[in-house]
Amino acid sequence: MSLRVTILTLVVALLLATVGAIGGFGYSYTQSSLDDLSDRYLSAVSRGAAEGVDNLTSHALPLLQSIKPPAQLVPAFTEEERQFALSLVQMMRAEEDLTSDILIPGEVS
Repeated sequence: MSLRVTILTLVVALLLATVGAIGGFGYSYTQSSLDDLSDRYLSAVSRGAAEGVDNLTSHALPLLQSIKPPAQLVPAFTEEERQFALSLVQMMRAEEDLTSDILIPGEVS
C-alpha cells in the first residue's frame, strides 16, 4: 500500500472515531438532560396537583369536624339523618373553594 492510501485511511478512521465519540457523548448528554427535565416537570405537576387537592379539602375538614352526627346511624335514612345530610351539603356549598355541586336525590337546587 502506498503512503497516500495509508494516510488517507488513518485520517478517515480518526475522523470517523472523532465524529462517533462526539455523537455518542452528545446523545448521552442530551438523554440525561431530557430525563432530568422530565423528572422536574413531573415533580412540579405532582406538587401542583397535591397543593390543589389540599386547597380543596382544607376547608372541608373543619366543617366535617364541627358537625355533630346523630348518635347512631342505621342503613335506612331517618328524617334526622336526612336533615343532617342536607345541612352538611348546605355547609359544603357555602364554601367557595369547594366547586363541585353536590345533589341529594329528591332535592331541588
